[in-house]
Amino acid sequence: MIDLRLLAALTGAGGSVGLPHAAWNAGIAQADAAARLVQLAESGFPLRLVVEGDARLLHQVIERGPVVGAPPTPPTNASPAPGSSESAPAAATWGLPGSGAWARRDPSAVPSATRPAQDADDAPTSPRPSTPPSVAAGQPQRTVGLADEHLSVTVSQIVDPATDVLTAAGYVLDPAERAVLVHSVIANHGPAAHDCLPDLYLVLVGADGGVLQKAPVSVAGYPAHRVGVAPGRVAEGWTVFLIGATTDVEAVRWSVRPDLIDRTLNWSPR
Repeated sequence: MIDLRLLAALTGAGGSVGLPHAAWNAGIAQADAAARLVQLAESGFPLRLVVEGDARLLHQVIERGPVVGAPPTPPTNASPAPGSSESAPAAATWGLPGSGAWARRDPSAVPSATRPAQDADDAPTSPRPSTPPSVAAGQPQRTVGLADEHLSVTVSQIVDPATDVLTAAGYVLDPAERAVLVHSVIANHGPAAHDCLPDLYLVLVGADGGVLQKAPVSVAGYPAHRVGVAPGRVAEGWTVFLIGATTDVEAVRWSVRPDLIDRTLNWSPR
């Protein structure tokens, strides 16, 4: 059933769809969706899998060398030795979904172990960029998208806890977790279309600074976002989060892309 939903996401988008959108429509993690798509392609399905990247940023990554803690380079045309129980590495294992820390533009994002040693006199004096302060829920904030679209983003409502809402919809939550619902509104005032899911990088930020990702579920009566915001149009939708029952939420964060600090917006849940 999940594979059929992935294929439906492809056909519904005219045969081309981004991995985050396909995973969202199928209700599974991006890593799982990628692995299933690879399996379908290798089994003979008429699929052409394409990976797009920012050539300039990728060139910077190559120049910096391997990042400490990154997974090893997968073998090419490698297979387990005869009689070995070791299997080939699974597909789509490169980092957490939505994580863009490896592609930060500033050198300070590279782990210290991979940077040349600096003398104290040569140490940079400028502080690292910090995320903007939080504003009250309901207050719109403006930013610019990757295609130069002029966006006005508003986190208009935060329902915390929303466990009763999910329970009434038939979901069974673990006693150690609670649900949070966030309603956001994105207006596109520019000439270019915002062609991704409006809440693709909408997250919660915990008291410890940890990022809490959204859950790939939707709730009746709280319609989720649909892909894309055309020029001159406004999109609104609800995002579901499943977090620890005792987790303190310090902010709701929306970003054009997680590594673009200057295009990151925060709202206070209180």
